[in-house]
Amino acid sequence: MSIASKRAKIISTLIFLAILVGCGNILETRRELLDTEKAPFKGPGVHRYRSDQRWSRDFGPEQSGHFRSLTLGDFNNDGKVDVVGGSYEPGAIFLWFGDDAGNWERAQRFKIRGDIRSLAAGDLNNDGWLDIISTSMGDTNGVQAWINENGRFGDPQPVSEKDLFDGLRLADIDNDGNLDVIAANKTSVFKGGINVWMGTGKGTFIQESGPTRRNMYSDVEVGDFDNDGKIDLVGAAWGEDGGALRVWLGSGDGRWSAVESIVDIGSFWGVDVADVNGDGNPDIISAANFDGVKIHYGNGEGGFSKKKVLTKKGNFWRAKAVDLNNDGLLDIAATLSDNNGIIVWYQASMFKWMIARDEGLPKDGYYFDIGFADFNSDNNLDIAATTYGEGVKIWLRGIDHQAELQTENDLVDEEGEIKLPVPVLETSVFFDTETSDLSAESTKSLNNLLNVLNSVEGTVLNFKKYSGSGRVEAKQSSVDQALSEARLKTVTDYFISKDISQERIEIDIRRDSHFMNEAGEDSAWQEGRRIDIALNYGKSPDNRQEDKAKFDANPESDEAGRYAYPFLEKGDLIPVKEYKAWREVNGIPE
Repeated sequence: MSIASKRAKIISTLIFLAILVGCGNILETRRELLDTEKAPFKGPGVHRYRSDQRWSRDFGPEQSGHFRSLTLGDFNNDGKVDVVGGSYEPGAIFLWFGDDAGNWERAQRFKIRGDIRSLAAGDLNNDGWLDIISTSMGDTNGVQAWINENGRFGDPQPVSEKDLFDGLRLADIDNDGNLDVIAANKTSVFKGGINVWMGTGKGTFIQESGPTRRNMYSDVEVGDFDNDGKIDLVGAAWGEDGGALRVWLGSGDGRWSAVESIVDIGSFWGVDVADVNGDGNPDIISAANFDGVKIHYGNGEGGFSKKKVLTKKGNFWRAKAVDLNNDGLLDIAATLSDNNGIIVWYQASMFKWMIARDEGLPKDGYYFDIGFADFNSDNNLDIAATTYGEGVKIWLRGIDHQAELQTENDLVDEEGEIKLPVPVLETSVFFDTETSDLSAESTKSLNNLLNVLNSVEGTVLNFKKYSGSGRVEAKQSSVDQALSEARLKTVTDYFISKDISQERIEIDIRRDSHFMNEAGEDSAWQEGRRIDIALNYGKSPDNRQEDKAKFDANPESDEAGRYAYPFLEKGDLIPVKEYKAWREVNGIPE
């Protein structure tokens, strides 16, 4: 072998070794990034990785209650994000005004009874104020329009008063400048489909036939799937008979043509549309019942031949595309209604899709609707979600964006006088009939309070317990005194067992004369089933009685000065007997 050949071989060997070393460094870097531990809800090609990002603790506007639907927007035109939540127990719509600092004002409870299935916001009458559309089942069926009058909503204007509707969207289908309504109908297999109402621009609507009247649909979304500039629809159908993902191409004048179904069988809860892979064509994200989350990639001609399986398991209620880490790539955030919390899949150019380890989002709990907005003006999108038993939750994005609580300086003016105090948190603990045991949901609520007590100096607890002097069956009072005291002791002992001193706990027992409703009224039964808890910020860290910031957990009152229940407005009671949310003792709901 010539000297030149030997020199070339040596150089080649050195280059090869250098490549191996480089690859080793790359592989080591990849190992640092990836965690090979099996990830939950991990589909093919989905990796788990360590993230230095964190989500803040929850600072949502409502810490209790069963909420299913959600919409976000600026409803009082102050430039800040507000929250509208739809509950299914007790069945109502609530509006909270935000201040960009983590504080919420419950502005209004809409007068409606029923399971609020879906909410959407848009300017329905072109007056510059965001209005609201809702679907509901129960006492009130159909679709309702709520017109915003300078930040206050009056009685609803019915769009439809029949049939059972679920998901809905607002879009200008006929390009006339007015928002139209599209709703998923799940009345029955033979009387369901997708319904459409064309907007007049005055807050009223004219019904059109829609693309189909068959099968039970849970959700609907809009997009331009064939790139012709006209609105198309995709529907998520539910049930053993007719469950599918179906697409209809719009003509722009209210007519629709069906294309081949994306999926012919399955039970789908939610659907979203976005250009996930950045090719200029809208894609479809589906959330299925026990069949996971998938991305169906559009070809720009109305077809969806390729898909990405993010997970094949899990009972997912919603899955939506959003860029949560500001890298220019759309991620997928999804809620599970089977006690598995919230999952986020991050899209990455190198490894395609990744699931972060512990970023602070819940790993358990029953979650439904999900939305995204910048709640604290830091140019990061935050997450809002509705839950079973824990109200409406909000998490802020980023390590340095923890939710800020009010401090002592926020509560006193320049002269040192106490300002109108605002609670850090407030909630209610409910008990089952004739028991004083904490439920799993109640324990979670108490844990939320405990976390704040342990992290914020100067916070104090205030318990309000409604206690009568007679048995449950007595007409004089709807509450058994011994049982009430046992329930109060259960909650008090919980905090004391967690090293919260008795000095940080105030107890206000309200007996017969202090009931906000007469014995025998529907809401009187509710009072005995719960303990209201307000976590307040005290003026001084040692929480001396004379220095405590006074706050009533239920500040609203009626003309007679009686306390208002958090879920009630004057003269508008929760129909407990009808909803059967409370059990009965000898025929009387407790």
